[in-house]
Order: sequence, then C-alpha cells, then structure tokens
Amino acid sequence: MNIYDLGQDEVVIMQDAHVTDAASGSVTLVLTNENIIQVNKGFWGNDKSYEKYPLLKLKEYNGKPNVLVGKAPNGTARLELYFSSFEKYYTFQSTFAERKWANAIAKAYKACVVDAKKVERAKADKGAIFAPILNTFDSAKNAIKPKPKAPKVITVKCPRCGAELKGEKGSEVTCSYCDAVVPIK
Repeated sequence: MNIYDLGQDEVVIMQDAHVTDAASGSVTLVLTNENIIQVNKGFWGNDKSYEKYPLLKLKEYNGKPNVLVGKAPNGTARLELYFSSFEKYYTFQSTFAERKWANAIAKAYKACVVDAKKVERAKADKGAIFAPILNTFDSAKNAIKPKPKAPKVITVKCPRCGAELKGEKGSEVTCSYCDAVVPIK
C-alpha cells in the first residue's frame, strides 16, 4: 500500500490483499482507525489507485455501524458496508474473513466515534475554560486603548466683518453675519 499516505494519527489495524470488489475486481482492503481504504490493482497486479471511506460515514443503527455479513448473488459470503450515500460489497478468499472484518470494523468505528466525541468535548471545554480569560484580556485591551482625542476647537475673527467664529482646526466655517467662508488654522 505505497500509494496511500496514512494521516498523522492514523494506524493500520488490518489488511487483506485477496479481496474482490464487484466493481473494481481484485483489491487490497485496509482498515485503519479512521478509514477503510480500497487499493485498486492494475492489470499487472500493481497498486493503481485507492478509494478512502471514512468510518464515521458508515450508517449507524442502535449505536453500531451498518456492517453485515451477507450473501452474494452466487451464494458466497460477502462483507456489506452501508454508508450514508452508497454501499460497498467485498468477498474474501479466506474462510470466515467477512465476519473477522465486520467485527474489526465495528470495533474501529466505536473507537472512532469515541475519539470524535472527545475532540468535540475538548473544543467545548476549551471554549468554556478560556472564555473568562479572553473576556478579561479584551477588557484590559480596551482599557489601555488610547482614547480618541477630542477635536480642538479654535476661535478666529472673520476677516470680512470681524465676528468671532469657532470651529475645529483644519475645517472651514461660514460666518453667520456676512456668509464669508473662513478656514480655521
């Protein structure tokens, strides 16, 4: 399985190179703690491509993944995987491999669900633990933030009529007596 790179926390639980998928033919099936990986074989038996099926995408019933040992149309046992939007069927060369795989997938699924719940709980706990600290930090940040300066109001005399005019530095004021526009400097 040299065409698929395991994730950082992903480990191989089991694999079987003597598996048949109705759609792809001969495949290698790999079970990890996060995924079921189907490695498709080329004409000469080399690894051609892979398909990854996350365990958490399996349908669930009564807390268990929808993984069954059923019968193929020819009467042989097959592993049946029911995902949320599709189904996969595998037959194995070795006897009772279907049951072994079904049990291993069920265990891996349960552990995967527990891990996913731990991650969600940790995210929620992290938010609850750090919320007061973040609120204190925001309050302190706002307290030391420089206050905006009040605009400086200046009094000048109108050059046309001599009336006193008040305005912000850098603006223009219109004299209410003679309508002259006076820049405030």
